Amino acid sequence: MLEVPKLDKLVKDTFCVHGNSIEITPLFGSKRRILLNRTSYHIELTGKEFIVDSLEISLPIISIEDEAGFKLSIVKTNVGDTFCLSGINGATFRINGSFSSHAYLRKGDEIILGRNRIRCLREERKEKLSFDYQIHPKLNVLIEGETGTGKSYLAKKIHEQSGVLGNFVHLNLSSYSHNILESELFGHKKGSFTGALSDKDGALKMANGGTLFLDEIDSISKEVQAKLLLFLDDGLFYPVGSNQAQYIKTRVIVASGRSLLKLVEEGKMRSDFYFRISSEEVIKLDSLRENDQRLNELLCSYENRYGITIHPKLKKFYHCYSWPGNIRQLNAHLKKKHLKGKSNLLTYCEMDDNLMDHNQIIDRSIENNEFYSYRDMKHRYFLKVFNHCDQNVATTASLLGVSNQTVRTVLSI
Repeated sequence: MLEVPKLDKLVKDTFCVHGNSIEITPLFGSKRRILLNRTSYHIELTGKEFIVDSLEISLPIISIEDEAGFKLSIVKTNVGDTFCLSGINGATFRINGSFSSHAYLRKGDEIILGRNRIRCLREERKEKLSFDYQIHPKLNVLIEGETGTGKSYLAKKIHEQSGVLGNFVHLNLSSYSHNILESELFGHKKGSFTGALSDKDGALKMANGGTLFLDEIDSISKEVQAKLLLFLDDGLFYPVGSNQAQYIKTRVIVASGRSLLKLVEEGKMRSDFYFRISSEEVIKLDSLRENDQRLNELLCSYENRYGITIHPKLKKFYHCYSWPGNIRQLNAHLKKKHLKGKSNLLTYCEMDDNLMDHNQIIDRSIENNEFYSYRDMKHRYFLKVFNHCDQNVATTASLLGVSNQTVRTVLSI
């Protein structure tokens, strides 16, 4: 008979669906498989203090049992909104929580059962796959992508996946003036300039044996590029105010929101520096307007993480929006809607209306140098949707999430 650990000692059990069975791998004990009579189940969980990252259980698992008498069940008790998850040889793990969500367990999903927490790895796995770059830890990396596409996040993930034990040092190069940047990057010696009251190690020295992430590499001067080039070639650098070269070994990841090749053509970047940082590993991140699949993954991940549902029509609208701020803008917008919303169902509202108008103005001003009033932009968009709906007021109102009267008022019909 298996010994059942107490809840406070239970780190995690893994449940994984395989075809018509669910496989349970307890932290203590051997793996078991229970046959199910179908591959998709559903249950709604509600509680008071339940901490949930993203819940994806879908078993009307009132009770399932294998031939050896192993039971796995989720049942509602008569004590408030408390649920009991019964597992190994009848052991019960009580879950309390302030969470209400329809959750679905699909083939291949994995669920971790831990202390006061159930977390589905499916969405986490999706996100990892989108950033799953297997790069040799000795190769330097150039990441190109628009603002908000996740360059910093990716750089950190590359460091974590490398297995390198050293520090991850992040330096935003555009945050410093030319003189201060050299000190922050290479360090300085005491007395090398006014205010240098003692020796200081720079980012390079702090990243020794680890990873140095230089964000916005497109913002540095040619003088700094030349000094960085020496380090990239030979591992040598000179602290400000010193003629003694220092040697370190660290991986360098650089990122840019602009095309570096274009900067070379404009004479703003040294060609030898460009070819050095782009000669090993180059990753180009698509913007959200270029990657519908990535946008859909992020929307689903947000739903699972916070236990909310984004209305399908709102998702369709988000896929039509260009997201000039990319992931950063999307996260900020969804967080604002979520916190201000009165339910777990996010629908089209004035915040989205303002988002659309702002986006249209940006696109027009950048692409055509044309500017339109808010009223004109709103009228244009309503008219486009109205025509798309075969000039049906009720259908237009439903699609936009407004009243019939609002459609008539905006379109003057």
